[in-house]
Amino acid sequence: MLGLAVVFDGAGVIYAPFRIIKDMQRGLTKRSRVSGITCTDRLTTGAMVVLKTRYEETLEHEEPTNLFAEVLRAREIETKVIYKREGVSDEDVREIILQDGSVTLRDVHEVVRKLRRCDILPVLGIGLILEMAPARIRYVIAGGINLFPGTLKLFKELRELGIQTYIAS
Repeated sequence: MLGLAVVFDGAGVIYAPFRIIKDMQRGLTKRSRVSGITCTDRLTTGAMVVLKTRYEETLEHEEPTNLFAEVLRAREIETKVIYKREGVSDEDVREIILQDGSVTLRDVHEVVRKLRRCDILPVLGIGLILEMAPARIRYVIAGGINLFPGTLKLFKELRELGIQTYIAS
């Protein structure tokens, strides 16, 4: 017997991405509706990175004055390049992050604190957008998601009908 399944694309269909971004060059922190990929594409040689860690477990209790690069190194926090412009290498990206002397944990705590004030699910990710020339971290990002109204009700109704649901993104 065949079953029925529904596959949803996540972003824009069942939830809205929600991000707080700090422009390190301007010192401005705000909510952004612009995707990280779009921000990266605005830079001639940019790369977007996510931290492979849980903020609550590794960064939340760090002193605000600590340099971000030093904490990454000391805690051996991995990064993953998820998008980059042509000609940018993952190794160069990691090197720029570890050599950056301007981003502190205060910057990271600031974007997370502002994100937590928003009406989002308790899903939290930390990312960076870098410029390769000049070599620096340009943006610090905290992101989460906000389900569209009716999403949970829809999932419940589908489950009650015996329909399996999957999220593809």
